[in-house]
Amino acid sequence: MLCTSLLRQLKQQWEGDLEIHFLTKQKFAGVLERNPNISKIHSFEKSIAECYPILVDSSFDYIFDLHSNLRSALVKRRLKVLSFSLDKRNFAKYIWVRWGIKSSIGHIVDRYRQTACAFNIREDGMGLEYYLAPEDHFKLDGVDNFIAVVLGATHLGKRADAQHWVEWLSDVKFPIILLGGESEIALAKEIASRLSCIDLSGKLKLGQSASVINQSKMVIAGDTGLMHIAAALKKDIISLWGCTRPSLGMAPWLPGENSVMLEPINRKSVPCSKLGNRCKYGWKKKCIHQLSKNQITQAIMAIDFAQQKALSTL
Repeated sequence: MLCTSLLRQLKQQWEGDLEIHFLTKQKFAGVLERNPNISKIHSFEKSIAECYPILVDSSFDYIFDLHSNLRSALVKRRLKVLSFSLDKRNFAKYIWVRWGIKSSIGHIVDRYRQTACAFNIREDGMGLEYYLAPEDHFKLDGVDNFIAVVLGATHLGKRADAQHWVEWLSDVKFPIILLGGESEIALAKEIASRLSCIDLSGKLKLGQSASVINQSKMVIAGDTGLMHIAAALKKDIISLWGCTRPSLGMAPWLPGENSVMLEPINRKSVPCSKLGNRCKYGWKKKCIHQLSKNQITQAIMAIDFAQQKALSTL
């Protein structure tokens, strides 16, 4: 998702004809399969060597390495063409997390674009892109003006438990729809048993979840993939930050104009970890649980007020 801004900018700003191929794991390919800026997606299931024959035969002119890891280094070594690699800013992240010494990290989307600075690729201010397929449309009978709540996240430091979700959302006046994958089914079931909401966790494909988000009034989400899809769809987002923080460069990129980022109260602004797999305060007192009901309620009210005001001026 976070690469889609660069893909569009390359396609629109490149001098002359351009054919873009994208290499990724098979499980992620669906995010980009309808992207019109990509000519071909190469995907692998287990080993990147699965793609070597067709990559070698394709005779590429350049590689833009947006991962900068061992796997992408092997691809560059095998193809032997001029490459431009992402600056992951790992040392800057390390000293920020480890010692609280903040230096320039920058947003990951900006750093993706900088891999193409030699070709004078410029920021166009249009944000990320996600293309819904017609078959992705998920019909919601009798439900409108609802809040989509994204429960999932890869690491524990980004995930809230059922008790906190119920506390945060207990006074929300709008309908609530819960979204998540199979790993969120038990969590969503517990929340739905204590809170009036519609539980769609584990019941939808990625495109269908994106369709629900697209139909929503606003989105509440942690630092996760559906948050970035919501940003691509220009939804107003209340993003919840715990052991990771926006300062690490993964904040929603150009989302709806009323979006709000909420960070834990009474905690330092220094992230506990780069990925959210560690909390300096221990899991029983982890950072995301230091968000307050008042913060979330006020954010919902502020977005609703701004949306109503915008409608009144039409």
